Amino acid sequence: MSSPDNALLETLSLAELRELVGTLLTKVAELGSANAALKTENQALRDEVARLKGLPPRPPSRPSGMEKATGGSAGPGKSGKRSRRRRGAKRDRDAVTAEVVVKAAPPPGSRFKGYQDMRVPASPSARSPAAP
Repeated sequence: MSSPDNALLETLSLAELRELVGTLLTKVAELGSANAALKTENQALRDEVARLKGLPPRPPSRPSGMEKATGGSAGPGKSGKRSRRRRGAKRDRDAVTAEVVVKAAPPPGSRFKGYQDMRVPASPSARSPAAP
């Protein structure tokens, strides 16, 4: 693709081209700093909108960890993190150790609708059922 200014660029001297490149570099630096300022302003506005909507705040940004992988300031040894152990299911602790059948006299006029299993937390007296 050729632009109409190509012919103009070929007629410029080396000093003029250097000056043009210098102005372009300063313009790119200005646009980069303006872009960074706009990004921070945009994020501040997003945070304000989230606060007004009652949404939870953003978590703090953490370093990516690439410094550690490339041999940054952290030396060999402990990385400072605690190991996260997975916890087992809490319901498994309440294992059924005894099955107790409770006899009850139904009230007159009632009808049988089936059995229903219930889970009752073990009390100290229920741990060792008395022999009949």
